[in-house]
Amino acid sequence: MSVTPLPSAPRSTGHPFAGVDVLAAAGLEVRPGAPSPVFDQEVWDLSGLVGAPVTMGAHRKILDFTRIVNHRWRSVAREYLLARMAPRHPAVATLPGAFRAPFNPTSLWGELNHLARWFDHLHHAGLVSLAEVGQEHCDTYLEEVSWTTTGTRRRMRPGVVAAF
Repeated sequence: MSVTPLPSAPRSTGHPFAGVDVLAAAGLEVRPGAPSPVFDQEVWDLSGLVGAPVTMGAHRKILDFTRIVNHRWRSVAREYLLARMAPRHPAVATLPGAFRAPFNPTSLWGELNHLARWFDHLHHAGLVSLAEVGQEHCDTYLEEVSWTTTGTRRRMRPGVVAAF
């Protein structure tokens, strides 16, 4: 099996993913003439993805990072999702603790939902860096997501909460 090396990211802004075509970096095919999101965009349109399963409805192909209140946390969310999609990218491959299996595109929308909730929790707690996250932030987040958000307020079962 031959592996085509991925192009290095432009370094003009100092960010390893600046200007990177998201789907190309992940090795995913795009229909000719269809949009392909660039890392720096606040909304990633994956509607041109070739071979997307039927279960990945149109709304799941639009990743809107503006749902995350703080623009810095938006950038972290984009970095995380691209790193999970493209573990062979030069900026990811050398990280000792990085995930090695590529993230399935069908999981991106749900993962963004989880990230938005977590990063908004950190923003409202006044945090501006992951280095500031302590056990107390994790505990308060767990308490927050342990309750239903619609209908009668009730505590969810641990198996349901584990997905958050």
